[in-house]
Amino acid sequence: MLAESKQDDIPEREERRGEREVEKKVLTSSVDDTRLMVDSWNRMASDYGLTKVQKLTKARKAKAVARLKDCGGLEGWDAALEKVAKTPGLLGQAGGNWKASFDFLLQESSFVKLMEGSYDNWTDTRRGGGVDVVAQALSEIETERNGT
Repeated sequence: MLAESKQDDIPEREERRGEREVEKKVLTSSVDDTRLMVDSWNRMASDYGLTKVQKLTKARKAKAVARLKDCGGLEGWDAALEKVAKTPGLLGQAGGNWKASFDFLLQESSFVKLMEGSYDNWTDTRRGGGVDVVAQALSEIETERNGT
């Protein structure tokens, strides 16, 4: 009877072994993709004056794998980097010294906001920088009063 129960367990053990092998392949693939993520980030960072990644720590790898899942892979990651490159506020052009970093982009909340478009219109917010809407409106009113 003991021999029969061991026989019954063989297909189940083989199935679990197969699942572990698939998980290992996915993890290896994800780790390889995280290196490609860093390469893409560093190219973009170099072009736009952002900080380059020097070390891919375990914590960063784990977050990078999660962001890859969120965006559907390396194509989605590249789309996210394009959004960063088109957003002055993320490039340090919004009136302060802050610039987006790799770690900022790895944060789930920041990444979701980026992909949802929350940063799309983030432009220069300094006084005197960008278009001062109130001053422009007053100028238009003045122009209409003077008839010019």
